[in-house]
Amino acid sequence: MKKIFILLMITFCYQQMEAQSLLLQTLKSEADRNLVELKKQPIPAYYISYRVYDVTAHSISASFGDLMLSRPLTQRYFNVAVRVGSPEMDNTREIKETNERGYADYNSSGYGMLGLEDNPTAWKTALWQKTDAMYVEATKRLEKVKANVAVKVSSEDKSNDFSNEKRERYTEKLTLFSEAGFDVKTWEEKLKKYSAVFRENKDIINSSFSFEVELTHKYFADTEGAEIFENRLCYRLMMSAAGKADDGMDIPLYKSYFAYDLKELPSDEQVLADSRWLSETITKLRTAPVADSYSGPMLMSGQAASVFFFFIFVHRI
Repeated sequence: MKKIFILLMITFCYQQMEAQSLLLQTLKSEADRNLVELKKQPIPAYYISYRVYDVTAHSISASFGDLMLSRPLTQRYFNVAVRVGSPEMDNTREIKETNERGYADYNSSGYGMLGLEDNPTAWKTALWQKTDAMYVEATKRLEKVKANVAVKVSSEDKSNDFSNEKRERYTEKLTLFSEAGFDVKTWEEKLKKYSAVFRENKDIINSSFSFEVELTHKYFADTEGAEIFENRLCYRLMMSAAGKADDGMDIPLYKSYFAYDLKELPSDEQVLADSRWLSETITKLRTAPVADSYSGPMLMSGQAASVFFFFIFVHRI
């Protein structure tokens, strides 16, 4: 019996690796084929890239000690980038003095869903349809770029819009979702226990605890010869609770944990201690005086400083 189980596991792993190779090769061949066709157009494309995110996840949530949700999720989505013009100036250039920012490869309109079954014919159809749409969009934007360059003062940045770099070929060993090392029933009970803490506080009117494990297989291929496959396994644990002050002001608080290894998440004792702290803080905030407006220097530490820096500086950059 043990030998049969091992044989089945080996067969399954082999099939998974075959599917991994099939998808990567399909992305590469389709990028090359579509570029050949789009080079023949009046405004030729000179670069195409495909990214695929193959996601397997399981989400669990609980509120006030009751299990609210426990479900698996599998989806496969992709992004298409098409560049027209030349590496010196293409459709991704920022258009100055307009609301249009730089047009990155991760353009939101370049996303689509890819079939979960290993069907190269269906994949090719979806990739071509999105590639064609992105090509049309790219040609329209290139005309705007050219017009903007013609009427605006020359930019201080003289660098090309696309640089010539070494093409990476990197493939990791396939990680299976079964290697995530978590048990659904165990985490359902954990979240019920965690969330029951908020049931003890009458000042909390809404609360939730959620846990998610997510494995993403990331594929990338382009017409410059790059071929990349990576695994990304991560875990998220989140708690939130809300109260309401006597004057009607909402009082929401939130705390989360993130890890790439299940062992790196905090212990049950730490999570329960943090949830009690969050519960007690909401009670204190209900009766706390409203802060007066203030203009002057300020000191921050820990998480507050990092969040402030991100939204005020990094996000704007």
